[in-house]
Amino acid sequence: MTHMTRRAVMAAMGTGVAWLTLAQTGAKAQQKTLRFSTYLPSQHPMMTQFVAPFAASIAEETGGAVQVEIAAAALAPPPRQFDMVTDGLANMSFTTHSYTPGRFALTGIAELPFLGNSAEAMSEAYWDVHEKYLAAAGEHKGIKLLALSTHGPGALWSDSGPVGSLADLAGLKLIVPGGLGADIGAALGVVTVQAPAPQWYELLSRGTADGALFSVDAPMKFNLEDFLPHYTRVPGGLFNNSFAFFMSERDWDGLGADNQAAIAPLIGKPLSKKMGIVWDAGDAAAIARFPEKNITVTDVEGPFLAEIRAAVAPVEQGWIKLADDKGIDGAAALAMFRERAAEYEAGK
Repeated sequence: MTHMTRRAVMAAMGTGVAWLTLAQTGAKAQQKTLRFSTYLPSQHPMMTQFVAPFAASIAEETGGAVQVEIAAAALAPPPRQFDMVTDGLANMSFTTHSYTPGRFALTGIAELPFLGNSAEAMSEAYWDVHEKYLAAAGEHKGIKLLALSTHGPGALWSDSGPVGSLADLAGLKLIVPGGLGADIGAALGVVTVQAPAPQWYELLSRGTADGALFSVDAPMKFNLEDFLPHYTRVPGGLFNNSFAFFMSERDWDGLGADNQAAIAPLIGKPLSKKMGIVWDAGDAAAIARFPEKNITVTDVEGPFLAEIRAAVAPVEQGWIKLADDKGIDGAAALAMFRERAAEYEAGK
């Protein structure tokens, strides 16, 4: 039994979790096994449409020399996913940067408003900006980033009626994401409610929250459409979330030059693009259900859009200052993000 195999068995025994191999098997002896940990349910589109195909691609491109095993149940809560990998309890994971506030401060660039209307385009742009600007700060030291992504343009959902001005938002209790999404909610004058996904249904069904800052597909995925009949769409998005797909540098180095060369074309910008495609597909499926679910759509424009831009400007300036303090040209990075996202979206 190899050292890697012993470690995998010991980890599985210690956590009481089985591992599912999602890779092709063949006559060639398995040389490396990468154990994937995540908090997402096995049927989440990110697992079935992104992680599983990527695992199969690794096995194919390495001739079976590298395989990916996926934990059959969560090994740790979302904030622990990075530590699971850096501590060697798993080799790969997927998570949201805002679950570890302050640790990856520069990734807040992907949480800002008005970045774009396509997750695919924004995810490609995000990778470009990370490579040119953000990577130099070393926030992901010890981590091999495989992909970066954002979901589609974040929106405002409410239960009491269409929202047409900041005055309509005053005092509303809205579920908000972590990171800069919470700051954006506060800047709009709402009462912010931060809660993990398992609590959303209770908060909205009981009327404890009046709405939410959610991605377009979140109400559909979490069975919340009956409580959020009004969707307010902001051009370019009101907020976003930053997602990372990663492994440890130690494990990447341990794959060897041949396996690295086989896997390298699969990761980075191409993989970020694929992650964005999955998010966009979820948005399209959700929008297709709007007539059936009697969801109204209000487009933010004119004076209301100007109000929002003015309200959230300090959040944007705060991130730019943070980047500048870390030696990164924040204004240039943000301008590049928006320009590249627009270019990729126009070229789709």
